[in-house]
Parts: sequence; C-alpha cells; structure tokens
Amino acid sequence: MFENAVIVFLRYKEKSMEFMVGVFVSGKKAKYSRPDYRGRLQIYFKNDMFLRPRRLLLEIKGRLEAYPPEEFIKMLRSSNKVLISENIQENVKNMLFEMFKAYNIRDSKIRVVKFCPFCEIEGKVTVLETKSEIFKVQERYVCFKCAKDELLRELKFRGIRVSDMISERLFTLLRKVRSVDKLLGHLVTGMNIYVNPELTLFDKKEAKPEITERLTVEDLEIPDTLKNVLKENGIHELLPIQVKALKSGLLKGESILVVSATSTGKTLIGELPGVLVALNGKKMLYLCNLVALANQKYETFKARYSKLGLKVAIRVGMSKIDVGEEELVIVDEDVKNANIIVGTYEGLDYLIRSGQYSDLGDIGVVVIDEIQSLSDEERGPELDGLIARIRSLFPKCQIIALSASVGNPEELARNLNLKLVRYSDRPVPLERHLVICLSEKDKLKAIENVIKQEWRTISSHGFRGQTIIFTNSRRRAHQISNWLNKRGLKVATYHAGLTYPRRKMIELGFENGFYQAVVTTYALGAGFDAPASMVVFESLAQGINFITKSMFENMAGRAGRLGKHDRGRVVILVEPGKKYGGVVEETEDSVAIKLLEEELEPVEFSYDIEGCADQVLAYISAKGEVFLDDLKRYYSMLLGASENLDHVLETLLKDGMIMMNDGKVAVTPLGRATAMSFYKLSEVKIARKYLKDGMDVLDVAILLEPFTQIYVSTKVQGELEKAFNVRFSSKLFSDAILDIMDVSTKKEMPKLPKWILELFAKWSLEFFNCKCKEAPFCEHGIINLCKKIVRLRLDEKLKLREIASHLQKEYELYVYPGDLFRWLDSLIHKLRGIARLARVWNLKEAAETAEQYVKHIEKPQ
Repeated sequence: MFENAVIVFLRYKEKSMEFMVGVFVSGKKAKYSRPDYRGRLQIYFKNDMFLRPRRLLLEIKGRLEAYPPEEFIKMLRSSNKVLISENIQENVKNMLFEMFKAYNIRDSKIRVVKFCPFCEIEGKVTVLETKSEIFKVQERYVCFKCAKDELLRELKFRGIRVSDMISERLFTLLRKVRSVDKLLGHLVTGMNIYVNPELTLFDKKEAKPEITERLTVEDLEIPDTLKNVLKENGIHELLPIQVKALKSGLLKGESILVVSATSTGKTLIGELPGVLVALNGKKMLYLCNLVALANQKYETFKARYSKLGLKVAIRVGMSKIDVGEEELVIVDEDVKNANIIVGTYEGLDYLIRSGQYSDLGDIGVVVIDEIQSLSDEERGPELDGLIARIRSLFPKCQIIALSASVGNPEELARNLNLKLVRYSDRPVPLERHLVICLSEKDKLKAIENVIKQEWRTISSHGFRGQTIIFTNSRRRAHQISNWLNKRGLKVATYHAGLTYPRRKMIELGFENGFYQAVVTTYALGAGFDAPASMVVFESLAQGINFITKSMFENMAGRAGRLGKHDRGRVVILVEPGKKYGGVVEETEDSVAIKLLEEELEPVEFSYDIEGCADQVLAYISAKGEVFLDDLKRYYSMLLGASENLDHVLETLLKDGMIMMNDGKVAVTPLGRATAMSFYKLSEVKIARKYLKDGMDVLDVAILLEPFTQIYVSTKVQGELEKAFNVRFSSKLFSDAILDIMDVSTKKEMPKLPKWILELFAKWSLEFFNCKCKEAPFCEHGIINLCKKIVRLRLDEKLKLREIASHLQKEYELYVYPGDLFRWLDSLIHKLRGIARLARVWNLKEAAETAEQYVKHIEKPQ
C-alpha cells in the first residue's frame, strides 16, 4: 500500500522520528496535500554513527498500530521519494543517510527540504522548494497560502476587514516583500509612494503618442490673422488629437465626436471651425455644463478673438440679483449681433423654448462640451432634448461634441450621426498609486507626506508639484484643509459654497504657485481646471454614494499638464472595510479596485413619460406649431425617449399644454409658459393646486425649489454624536436630525445638554410649528426656514454673508454664501415661472405678487 508513496521525515525527538506517508507530491500539483498516514519510527542507536529502526507505529483510523521494523524497510524500498526536513538535527540527518545507504535506498530519491510548519500543524505537507514559495512570518518560513491566511488573521485581529478585491492587492504586495510582518509594518507606519513605490504603484500609463502627421499652425488653411492669434497664445504645433480631427474633416464641415483625455487639446478642435465660420458671417455656439466653465470660455474667447473683430456674447440664464461683490452675477448679453455665443445648456435653451431661436442667427458650428453629461440623471434629458432641437432647427450646422470619458463612443457617435475621433494616449505619463490606510488619521498623514514631497519636485519646465485633493463633503474638505494648514502647509478649501471672489482668489493663487494644495469636492471638481501634478482621492464617495468610473477618470485626468509637468500622479487612499451611508454592500477598498480596473460606463440613459413630455413640449413651444411628421422626426432624435409619442401627446393634450388639429400640433399659452419656465408637468399641477387654494406665492415657490443645503453647526453635530455614539449627518433636514427634533415624545432619549434642548425648542417654535401628523418630516419646516431667509433679505436687507452669520448666531445653523446665492437665483426663476402660469390662469394678483418678490429679492428696496 506504500508503493510510489512519498515518505516525509518531519522531526526527531527522544529516539523517535515523526513522519508522514502519502501519494502526494511536492510542487504546484499538490502543494497542500494531506498525507495518507502519519506515524512514528522508534529507533535505536548501534553507536554514535548508526541508527536502525526498532518499531514502526502507524496511525490508522485514529489509533496507533505497531509493526515490525521490516515493514518500514519495505516501505522505504517501495517509496517514490524520501523527504527529510532541514530542521532535523544535522547528526541525525547524517545517520539517516547512512541507514538508507545500508538498506540500498538510492540517493536520487532522497532530499533534504524545507516544509511549511503551519501546514504541518494542520496535518498537511507543503514543500518549500523555491525562493518564490517561501514567506516569512515572525522568524518562521511558511508557504504562500499560510502567509496569506496569517496576514488576514492579523488584519482581522486589528479590526480591519478587507474585501476580496483588496485582499488580492495585499497578496500581490506580500509577494513583493515576502514577509507578513514587514507588510504589516508598512501598513501601520504608512506606505510612502516615494520611498516604497513598489508597494503603492498600481500601474503606469506611458505617454506614447500615436504616430500622426506633424502639423504646425502655418500648415493650416486658415487666415493669417487667425494664425497670428493662435501663435500669440502659444499654439505653434498641433497636438495629435487635433491632427486626427483635421484629417477627419474638421475644417470641411464634418460633424465629429472627440474622445480623449483631459489636457490633450480638445477645446481648440471646437474653436478652429467655429472661429472660421464666424469670420465668414455665420455663428458659433459653445455649450458648457457649468456656469463657471461657460464664463471661463467666454473670457478666453473674448480676449483671444475680439482682435479679429469678432463679438462674443454669453447666455447662462442667471437672474440680476444684486449681491454686491459677494458673487459673480453674469448678465445675459444680446446674441443677435454676436459672432460667438457661449452659454450653459439651459441658458441657450431658454431662447429656443421661448421661440426666439431666430435671434441666434445662422448657426454654422455648435460645440457641445462634456457630452457625457447625457448620463446625468437630472440634466441628461435636458441636454438630449437640446441636441435634438439644435439638429432639427439648424440642420446644416456642424456639431462637435467633446468628452474625456465616454465608455461607448462608437455607439454614441452612431446615434448622434457623428464621426468618431478617438485618441487614447495621454500627453504626459501617469502613475496610479493605491495606498492602503488603516484609519482616517493615516490618510491625513499620507496626504501631508505626498503634498510635501510633490512640492519639492520641480519639473523640467520649472514648475513645482501641486496637489488637488478630492473628498466626499465640504465639511470634510475644511477639516482636511485645517489639519494640513496647522502642519505648516499652504492649503485652500475650494467648493461651490464659497463666494465667487473667494473661489477666484483660490484659482489664481493655485495657478501662481501660492498654494501647495487645494482640497475640493467632486461636485465642483469639474469646474476647477487648474494645472496640478498630483491628484489625491481622500475618499471615493460623493456625499454618501461612491463616485462613478467616469467621474474618477475626469478627476484623475487633471494630474499632469503638458508643458508644465513631466508626469502626473494619482494617489488613491483607501481604508479597508470602510462604508458610506448610501451604500450597503460595497466598501471603499473594493470600489477602488473597480475604479482602477473596470472600463468606463457607457453613456446610456432613458427618461419617463414626464421627461419625454418636457422635451416634446420644448420643441413645440420653440416652433409654436409643428406638423406631426416633423415632430416624429424630432422625437426619433431623442436618445433617451422611452415612451410612445402618441402617449406623450395624449398626456400633453390632457394637461392643456398643446392643441392638435389637421396633422398639426400647436402650443397653448399654458404650454409656452411651462416650457419657458422649465417646469415639469407635475410642478405645474402643484402650482395650480396651491395657488387656487390661496397659498402664498412665496410658499409655492419654496415648495417647488426648497433650500436644503442648511447644516447644523459643528458644535451641535458634535454634541449629538457624543450623546448617541454614532455619526450624524450635518444636514438639518436629514432623517437623523429630524428624528430627534421632538425630544418630548422620545423614550430612553440619551441625556442632551440643556442648551441643545433649548435650541430644539427654538427651532420647533419658529420653524417646525405646524400641527401635521408627519411633523417635523412635512414640508412646513423647510418652507418656514426658507421664508425666514427671504425675509432677512427683503426686510433687513442683509447681504449673503450677513444672512449666514445671522443663522449661525441665532440658530446654530450654517449655510454657505455660494449655496445661498444659487438658491435665491433658482427661487427667482421659480417665481418668474409662477408669474407666467398665474397670468395664464387669470390669477392676476398672484402674478403681480410673484413679480414683486422677484424685484425685491433681486434688489431689496
């Protein structure tokens, strides 16, 4: 029964040799095999030079059975291999070899090897034959499987649970350091991307430009005046993606979808044909997804092309709210005489929806920046409809769509009838590092370290390394920034809640090298187009939800700028096992691996009957009256329309938005007012119900546009977290805060400080004072608080900062002036919409009241 078996001698103790016997073999095929038998060979010494078997003991079915020594000799001779542990004393090993020789056992089947001691404890045999199979745990050498198990046990003992994905990453690092204790040491003390890049570097994307024909500005068939303008702005030679676009018919009217990384030169691809048609009497439209980006392009184009005699205008649809120098108020300009028109999607669509699209004139080129915004749940349908309206109303225009992150570019280009121009390489090399941190404090230390190291790095172009840090919330951004500044670094916090002058000052300070780093949120990351050499992800969440691959690529793409940096670095800091409130299953570490390894999400979307109705109504409103066949052609261009057109028209007809007769569809006054106001059908119904019930116009507007970005102070949040021993959202209208508002009805309520109870009572008295069964979860609390803010603006004529200061002082509530400005601007638009609707419904007093609110909110009397 021992024929072709392997005999493994493990250890010698007190004239007894422990061994295992089995048909297992060493190597990859049976690395962790269990033996068929375990036993002990009792021996005797003839003298100090020789030993011989005295009795064989084999464990069979849990019992030791004795055999004569001759059985052991038979077993030796019939075996395939004899393996001897190197840990057996040297003199005993020598005597074993002598015994084997005496029994004519061939030397070729005898080897001294290293065994995994952990496997042995579990009754398994693992031979450690090569260096790649040997790992160190404390002072013992073990196999890879046992080293992995020991690593996970140690992490679990420290309270750290890791996902399968990050486990594989840790195992990769273990193969590099070959020691569990050494790897744990790196994790505890912090991985340094400069000192231990082999432990943090996930991959490296080299800058290997596709071979394209070299073209200079002088080679282009454009006017010399335009060539001079480009050269004055440092553009002498075209970048690869620009060459590819030209070869694809860019200057011959070809509509294209350009997909390439950040900082590869996409904007100029839109500018060139746009400026050319503007010089020849037609117009260029440049559409942006953000007001900040629209203003940036407007200022750039005006400075660059006004010398060619071109007039640049901007349309972003902002109200004329007077806030002094606290915020940038962009006044929409007349587009009739403009050659280049820059605007946001909504700003330009207002002209179309209101039937004034003829004011835009003869459109030759339309540039759609950040076209991946089609996937945005809120704004995607609006962009989809706007593109369809442009294609229908200006069928001869050239469309140039730009994006850095589209997962299905071929499909999107086909659906939009565009020619795909794709460039997959980066302008500078990019390193991507994954740093495992065991706590938030470790993350802060890691951030401090990389900022300092990057700042010391000076590129061959003479620029210091600067860092952008992305995190999941504004409060966290301030915490990180404050901690870093206390450590002697120059770091600014940048987010949408800041006033425009403050944001502008930070942008200029970063560009001029005053700040070593900026901490920002994903919500405004797209608007911060500053040249950074490094991007750090302190968190992979936006609020309580993890970011998408598209968002990750957009943010990561900001690392490394051509002409400034020799390379870019992306650093992802992950805390194994960390979860966020909106995500049940996924952890930060598993999301990190997905973001690094998975492909971009496709631009796919669809919208419901209300979304379809909104986009159909917008087109009918633009034209006033359309033939049904024309409407069908338009509807077929909507990529996200999910409803049958007949069903959509029935809905609009039922709600009084359109009229249908003799194959034509016409907009009603109600439909025009709805489309111009960007109201959804459900919002119109709400406005009609409450206005006719006599609700105050301001209340209705707030109900449609509530201000939710109101936070409890850090002082209040800290007391609540201390009392309940859990993390609390800082948002006032979060379920967690509202749930403890009515403390008088709560049993077993943790003891709260007297001042907190008095504060809750004050909130209840002034804001949450209704008799609703749902209180404080009903809408009255937010309406009352928003009305308080408006009254501070109207009656006390307070500025944005003064309103914020008042709320902080009186109610321990915190609002950001920037948020307050945007809400007042949105509220004004809602009030204007109510005025339009009220006039259609012959509610003259309500319309006049809404218009008075607009007037006084814009400029308090």
